[in-house]
Amino acid sequence: MHWPPTIDPKKPAEVVHMAMNSFALMGFWQSAPLIDRLYHDTLHMFGGLHPGYLPIDMPYHDLQHTLEASMCLCKILEGRNAATVHPPLQRRDCELALAAILLHDSGYLKKIGDEEGTGAKYTFVHVSRSCAVARNFLSTVGFTSPEIEQACDIINCTTPANRITLPPLLRPQIRIIAAIVVTSDYLSQMAAPNYVGKLPHLYRELTEAYDYLNIGESDRPFKREQDLIRQTSTFWYNVVKPMLYQELGGVCQYLISSDHDGINPYLSAIERNLVRIRESRSESASESIFPDEKLPPSAH
Repeated sequence: MHWPPTIDPKKPAEVVHMAMNSFALMGFWQSAPLIDRLYHDTLHMFGGLHPGYLPIDMPYHDLQHTLEASMCLCKILEGRNAATVHPPLQRRDCELALAAILLHDSGYLKKIGDEEGTGAKYTFVHVSRSCAVARNFLSTVGFTSPEIEQACDIINCTTPANRITLPPLLRPQIRIIAAIVVTSDYLSQMAAPNYVGKLPHLYRELTEAYDYLNIGESDRPFKREQDLIRQTSTFWYNVVKPMLYQELGGVCQYLISSDHDGINPYLSAIERNLVRIRESRSESASESIFPDEKLPPSAH
């Protein structure tokens, strides 16, 4: 996997082909029809072509992010399968992982008739809304009720407040899938070539969410766009990176293949983005780029 990826996330057909190829390399060629259906319906949902839903109207948590997250997930699954680690993930496990990543931000979609603001107003409840979408949709593509609830358990882990705190009775494979989904969500965002340029969009999304909930400025973790951007390095080094290797079990290591010389292309891309942020802020020597504050759990 090279970065920037050879697959263009702005071309959904290429992403679908990549996903099918990853599953075929794992020996799961039978998944092709389901993969096609999952992507097809996700594209329709985010494009406003699915019954009952308006098109996504958010510039940060947009369709491209969902497609990029699915690309990262497929590469982790592929790498883990090649590493032959225990316990192995079966075909249905991988299908469930793909379904969860494609729907994990569907809770930002507004329903027909919901014209006020954008989907950003649902930032702090979008995970529960995504689970509602999953329960309505996954039954139409052959997932059983227990599988759908497992998908919702996985989606719930994408909220940093929950992360990987799944009930211990769930089978190990579900915990692994959840770790892969959460890892893919974070890495695909922060490694994207346009990540730095999209951070102002993230700020505006969060501002709308705070406004919608009538949260006063004094209770917000940042007062302006630059506050969020300035805190990004701390968010990565103090929150995300430790989580990747501790709570999430280091599944990001499966993104490294023999042609990378031991370099993880996603982690390298994130470091480059952080350098860009530091360079852009170097003109303001009076402000530290490594503040003590942390981004709020729901910021990404």
